[in-house]
Amino acid sequence: ALGYDPAAGATKFTDVPADHWASGYINTCEGAGIVSGMGDGTFAPDANVTYEQAIKMLVVALGFEPMAAQKGGWPTGYLVVANSYKITEGVSGSTRADVAVLVYNALSTPMMDQTTYGADAEFEILDGKKDRDYRTLLTDMDIYVATGIVMDTEKAEDLAYFTATEDSDDLEFEE
Repeated sequence: ALGYDPAAGATKFTDVPADHWASGYINTCEGAGIVSGMGDGTFAPDANVTYEQAIKMLVVALGFEPMAAQKGGWPTGYLVVANSYKITEGVSGSTRADVAVLVYNALSTPMMDQTTYGADAEFEILDGKKDRDYRTLLTDMDIYVATGIVMDTEKAEDLAYFTATEDSDDLEFEE
């Protein structure tokens, strides 16, 4: 969801050899602070990811870890943040399909960024309001959602063509 390339090589976890299929992804996510393992030097790379673990990874990827810590830390604070930003909307369990919905929901969630550092660090939610920037996982990858209204349709052979009007003057899009 962050668009990172996996970092090849051995991980710091004793149960993840360099040739494990996920070692590059684990290295990348550990380096970005998204995962930290099981707390005993292991990662359990072949274990199923729990609902709480998936939520934590997404909340951290979005930059909301300080807010999650303030709201109770692991796992409650992460769940509170995810619920507050509707990342859990439409999710009823912890299947692969549910994780896909969590990731989909997170893609358009405004990110949080640190604006000042030190003992009195401050953070802001990049939601485009009150002169703040607008930033999501999608915008970080230069992907923008364009909406419009279908004005007319025409079918030729097996192709469908449509004419749409733009919702925004900020972006140009083509058929």
